[in-house]
Amino acid sequence: MARVVRREKRQRGFFGWVFLVLFWGWNALMAWLMVLGAGALNSLPETSDRAEQAGRALGGAFSIGALLFMWLAGAVIFGLFALLTRGSKVIVEED
Repeated sequence: MARVVRREKRQRGFFGWVFLVLFWGWNALMAWLMVLGAGALNSLPETSDRAEQAGRALGGAFSIGALLFMWLAGAVIFGLFALLTRGSKVIVEED
């Protein structure tokens, strides 16, 4: 006896694909900027002054924190748009 398998598919439209590409592009860009920012912090010359060391640590923490906040905000916004534009549900029956 054949068994019928029902799968749910979603057909994305033009704007669905645009927002999905924007979502993945944003995440790739922010990951690249995070790596670049961490590399820039490591390439700074060493100093013996404690005030400069503290300033570098605070500046690095603020910049990485700002990047993380922008990454999260953009990912949530683009993710919601990608989720809301994913298209209508189509049930496909396979034997």
